[in-house]
Amino acid sequence: MIGVLVDFKESGELTLPSLPIFGVASSIGSELIVISFSNVSKVMVPECSSEVYICPSDSYSVMTKSILHIYETHKLKVVLAPHNTFTKEVLGLVAGHLKLPFITDAVFFENRVVKKYIYSGSILATYRINSESYLITLRSNAFKAQSLNMVEKETKTVTFEAHSDYGRIIERRKTVSARPDLSSARVVVTGGRALGSKESFDALILPLADALGAAVGATRAAVDNGYAPNDWQVGQTGKVVAPDLYLAVGVSGAIQHIAGMKDSKFVACINKDRNALIFEHSDLFLEADLFEAVPKIIALLK
Repeated sequence: MIGVLVDFKESGELTLPSLPIFGVASSIGSELIVISFSNVSKVMVPECSSEVYICPSDSYSVMTKSILHIYETHKLKVVLAPHNTFTKEVLGLVAGHLKLPFITDAVFFENRVVKKYIYSGSILATYRINSESYLITLRSNAFKAQSLNMVEKETKTVTFEAHSDYGRIIERRKTVSARPDLSSARVVVTGGRALGSKESFDALILPLADALGAAVGATRAAVDNGYAPNDWQVGQTGKVVAPDLYLAVGVSGAIQHIAGMKDSKFVACINKDRNALIFEHSDLFLEADLFEAVPKIIALLK
């Protein structure tokens, strides 16, 4: 059996980053065990899902014990999850207890061959897993969601007491936005340090993103200078995106940022500095003053 650690919306539907995981899981096993920390009683899952377990706890030790219990009860061989900070931490603890191979942020997985980027995305490393049992987190936007028949299932609760703890989630903040989710958006508009202020970021990047139906991203410099919130950051220390269109506005193209968007299908940029590194990574570029170009583009899109 294959275990999948995923997330659900309050409505019981799978979140977008969770959907591709089932396609990968169903390619290596016909029966899936679903594990989640979303507190929902009924969920929509692929019909190949035998059981759906939830663990309503913020304790890392409880979450780890819960996954270990499910792993041993169902004699799981493999556990897959969408890659994020949370799954990396929890499955890392599980892998440590089970003494099993654990690979994070995979962009390719087939027949126990795994590929992932290392050294800030400059090298694509290939790994061969020799063990029959292992754990992997997958970069969701590197895999296509398969068409699977969905059915409604009731969840089963699993929990344990936390005698000693590795850590605890102390706060959850729900981001509510009419714009697409940054991690799974088909179009992303990202603003950089060249915008100069939060006022300029809001006045130019947000209307441009809305005109394109895009998610909003920001470079680390833009975030550090207060132009945008931390959860909009794209890059090695932020979110990794792979949209159909990535539009970089006033972005210099530091290697740490490129690591977060290098898998984008088509990259366009607006920058008046022809020597900016972003030009080397762009399929289409506009050498222009963003303060003049962006308002004209927004006007054309309306």
